[in-house]
Amino acid sequence: MDWPEVAVVLVGTFLIQYLREKGKNLATKEDVRNITERIESVKSQYASQLHISQVRYEKEFEILSDLAEKLVELRDAALSLRPATDYFSPNETEDERKQKRLTRFQEAMRALYLVAERRRPFYPEELYKVLNEFSQASWSEAVGYRLGRMDVDPKYWEVAEKNAQAISSLANKALDAIRERIRTWERLDVGKLDAIVRD
Repeated sequence: MDWPEVAVVLVGTFLIQYLREKGKNLATKEDVRNITERIESVKSQYASQLHISQVRYEKEFEILSDLAEKLVELRDAALSLRPATDYFSPNETEDERKQKRLTRFQEAMRALYLVAERRRPFYPEELYKVLNEFSQASWSEAVGYRLGRMDVDPKYWEVAEKNAQAISSLANKALDAIRERIRTWERLDVGKLDAIVRD
């Protein structure tokens, strides 16, 4: 083989190898583009889900906070209907004092009822059930206070104490359910998802 033939063979071999590499690079670029598009699509989906989760968490936290506030108000109003020790104005009659306490109770009861019922679809059903039990126990105490008379009923204070224990227990159970719901959201660790989306 003379020099021109060797040159043609070398150029041909180089050209074949060059075209093979060019084809590999083209395939690699297309693969990289497809992978990049998939990654961006997944990031977009996560970003959307993260935003929805954050909005949902903030709204539910607002509802749970409102429920906890109303629950504590009702608990305190119910427990103050028949307090073990009492402070009142000497100018106030027993009926006036009784009516003032019942009014406070009714306002607190209505406030919790409205929040619990209007926002019921937006918090867990288990919490609604506990709130309902708590409200019933509170209502039972209000009825006992309104209709009961300590000068006639020897079990007046015994019933009051039993009701107070039930009200306190159910209030704590509801507050624990609210706390657990918030912890459930915290366990989702939204911060990690946020970091993944930003990267």
